[in-house]
Amino acid sequence: MYKKQTAPGKVYRIYTDVQEFIKDMPDDIPVYQDKSRKFLQIGSGFDIETTLINRRSFMYHGQWSLGDQIILFRHWSDFDAVYTALLNLCRKKKACLMVWVANLGYEFSYICRRIKFTRVFAKEQRHPLSAASGKIIFRDCLAVSGQGGLENLAKNYCVTKKLRGDLDYTKIRNSTTPMTPKEIDYCINDVAILSEWSDYCFSRWIIDGAGHIPMTITGICRNAVKEAAGPKIQTIKRLIHDCYPKTKEEYCYMMRWLFRGGFTHANIVHVGQVVDDVIGVDFTSSYPACMLHFSYPCSPFVRTELETDGHEITDFRLQSHAVWMILEIWNIDAKTWHTIESKHKIIAAHNDQYDNGRLICADYIRVALTEIDYDIYTMFYKWDRIHVAAAFCAHKAPLPDYLIKPLMDAYQTKTRLKRSGKDKTVEYQNSKTIVNSFYGMTVTRLSFTDWIFDQTREDPWQEVKTKKPYWQMIKDQILLPQWGIWVTAYARQCLLSVVAEMDPDKKSASVLYCDTDSIYFIDTPENRAIIQTWNKYCTRLNEYFPPEFDDIGCFDFIDKKARYKFKTLGAKRYLKLDDSGRTTVTVAGMRCGTYERAVSSEEPPDDAYVYVTIDHDDGTKERRYLSELDFFGNFDNMFLLSADQSCKLACIYHDHPYSAMVDGECMQELSGAALVNIPFQIRMDRLWISEVIKLQRKLRRDDIYDTTL
Repeated sequence: MYKKQTAPGKVYRIYTDVQEFIKDMPDDIPVYQDKSRKFLQIGSGFDIETTLINRRSFMYHGQWSLGDQIILFRHWSDFDAVYTALLNLCRKKKACLMVWVANLGYEFSYICRRIKFTRVFAKEQRHPLSAASGKIIFRDCLAVSGQGGLENLAKNYCVTKKLRGDLDYTKIRNSTTPMTPKEIDYCINDVAILSEWSDYCFSRWIIDGAGHIPMTITGICRNAVKEAAGPKIQTIKRLIHDCYPKTKEEYCYMMRWLFRGGFTHANIVHVGQVVDDVIGVDFTSSYPACMLHFSYPCSPFVRTELETDGHEITDFRLQSHAVWMILEIWNIDAKTWHTIESKHKIIAAHNDQYDNGRLICADYIRVALTEIDYDIYTMFYKWDRIHVAAAFCAHKAPLPDYLIKPLMDAYQTKTRLKRSGKDKTVEYQNSKTIVNSFYGMTVTRLSFTDWIFDQTREDPWQEVKTKKPYWQMIKDQILLPQWGIWVTAYARQCLLSVVAEMDPDKKSASVLYCDTDSIYFIDTPENRAIIQTWNKYCTRLNEYFPPEFDDIGCFDFIDKKARYKFKTLGAKRYLKLDDSGRTTVTVAGMRCGTYERAVSSEEPPDDAYVYVTIDHDDGTKERRYLSELDFFGNFDNMFLLSADQSCKLACIYHDHPYSAMVDGECMQELSGAALVNIPFQIRMDRLWISEVIKLQRKLRRDDIYDTTL
């Protein structure tokens, strides 16, 4: 045993002998009562390191922490000994031990055939959030922290920090491969972080909180909402139950056809083009702003008749009530170059045409819309005739205090910390994560299936229909699914109303790209004036809130009003170069910075003025120069990054025993998972490319826009 300081004031006892570790395990661990169980109040974390050979991985090093003790081991027999000792400790204390894991699904794939699990809770196949083996409960820390990775979790919640670049994952290792002091430190820090995270969880939720550690970040929000409801919660549940969709079929219909996500789309006029003088704006907390600013369904939906003149809906209730309707529309056509309706949200259509999955025109469509979506339709489509096949109406009111108050508390905390220069603190990151999760809570869907793990089966994972009937699933709900549908619709309406003002018809195409709460457009005085007008409107709305909300819902200029050279290939695919030569490439599924590295040059070319800063593993930074052609020329309708370049991983699971000779040692696993590098390819649909080319050629021929494909 030796002592290791991982951070100022934090010292751990490091063991390599399992029996010595077991002998020194503390016997005076305090026990705290959860809502239904007793827990040992001691931090614990588990982690393994694996080596990859022939698309199979093998554990060559593991670490397990218990308070200030950390055991380092090289064989599964050592794991078995530690596990048994901890299980005996739990039985002696008649209490459970919570063991935290970063990305539980990976470690679970190795131990799921080694120890008996009595209860596994998973939202997805192979991704358990909690796995109980007797009184030892393995929990996924990243699902609760909402920080995206162990490095961020450590930075925001722990004294010990994750070490970077100190373990070469490409090196083939076995249980006897020597490890350097830096590599050992890397392993030590990983579980020290988990011990400290465990201490935070006990302090936050068990000792000073509600006595229950939530499974996910949205669970934290739910706890806050329930606390705000207080003694009225049973009354609230009855009111919510009365307003909930009456049947499972009605609920599924609303979620399938009424719920639409954020608007993410590129203007077809500019796809594949390099455009100068582009500027970007994004909403300040778009979804929280909509939750505060607008009214929502607050009564049961009742079937009704809507007045219409055959061309548009004239009923006054579209202005004052929450309405959802099933519409039939004939000869619909886009007014602008922005196409806003998704193909998969159209119930039926005839002779329909699409712009990368968004409706351009059709002889006929059948679609379900809220009154907000209908307003968006009137801005972006024209049609010959409309018929209301069915309509349902409810009263509107602001969201209830038990939902809004904890949201406002978290937002005020976040804003105060940021404005006082504490935006690097744990408290700020926690409040920011909570604020962002309130919307996620409103759109969390009922789950009608469960993932069952049965380690006696050859295929241990099985998806089964939930045994709970619908009425039982909704009887304890305190949020309405309608609220999530309407929040998202309001956010689209806010974004698209600004787009419609900038580009009211096909004579203008100044908006290049939208992504949920952001807009990239050509910088003109007129467009800036539209942004200023919107901000004045929001500022007036915010006068009714505390000073911390003075800019919520307002547009903020991205990168301090930087102007870009901009190119987009469609949704979640764009490249921008600012005046200082800094480049940013955003492609869904590709890690930030990957594309820049793939096209970087060792030596600056003659015309180089574009650069990218690359962080090296040893902490140094390097500026690599690139020509403009490197970026904009290579960022085309199809590019391929090799497995070595892409930084993209695929996880291959093995449910049955396997073995291999690894550097002279026969290594075996009962089950496991392998992370393998895979290439990354960006493709644009050929039919869509053809449509883009035809349109842009026509525009050049008609001398409407100077576009060059």
